[in-house]
This record gives sequence, C-alpha cells and structure tokens, in this order.
Amino acid sequence: MNTHFLLYRSKARKKIQTETIVDILAKSIRNNREEGLTGFLHTYDDQFLQYLEGPQGPLMRKVARIQKDRRHTDFLILAEGEVEERLFPDWEMGQIAD
Repeated sequence: MNTHFLLYRSKARKKIQTETIVDILAKSIRNNREEGLTGFLHTYDDQFLQYLEGPQGPLMRKVARIQKDRRHTDFLILAEGEVEERLFPDWEMGQIAD
C-alpha cells in the first residue's frame, strides 16, 4: 500500500517564536501518532516548510487544519503524491530550524 505525501510552504504572520515552534511540535507529535502521520517541519526567518506523509484521509484532514491556522499565510503546496515507503517512518514530527 502506497503512502501519500504533501510538501508545503507558508509565511508566518509575525516573527516565529521558539514557543510557537515548541507548541506546534508537541501537538503534532501527539496528533500525528494517533493519525498515522510522519514528517518534518523546517522554519527559517518567517517561513514554514513542512513535509507530511501517511494515509490519504488523515493527511488531507491535517492539511485542511493547517491551512486554516491563523499563524501563517501564503500557504502553497509545492508537491504531493504517493511514495512506496515513508521517508520519515520514525518521525511523528521532526524539526529542522535555522
């Protein structure tokens, strides 16, 4: 069974604070484990770059919630599709920050 993935970028409405990233990661780790999602979040200046993978239904619901999040704007899907196996099978949510 193939795994669905999605890569997006967005712009923070205000300067990204460490507390914001910690909050996003804590909630993502908990929720992604329950929904069978894995991936990573990269932040740089005022930009978010996130890769998510997992079952299509939970992935699309997660993306819909992210799009409605008022902490960012200019949401743009860069790539989406299917992969035969996960790139980040052990990361409920990894984080890379500059």
